Amino acid sequence: MLLNSDMGENAVNAVGNHHELSDPDDLLRLLHVADNLAKSVGLGTLPGEEAEFDADVLKQMGLSSDRVVRLSADLQKEMVQEIRSVVASCL
Repeated sequence: MLLNSDMGENAVNAVGNHHELSDPDDLLRLLHVADNLAKSVGLGTLPGEEAEFDADVLKQMGLSSDRVVRLSADLQKEMVQEIRSVVASCL
């Protein structure tokens, strides 16, 4: 889908490989953190999917474990219901 939407090779590769962190660039690290933040608030692909933040990625992004916990709490508090409403309206 991304290949057909002119998102660019870098974005396509990052989305396709955001679980493979052998040599991540900034976009891949950002997608990894965003994906795991979504999982941490119950918005993963599968029900009950656990977040698995890579410690090296967090360090490279300057994020402590405490900061990730606060980001997750903020996301849960401010965005989850809104995201669920938007998704429900698309179904």
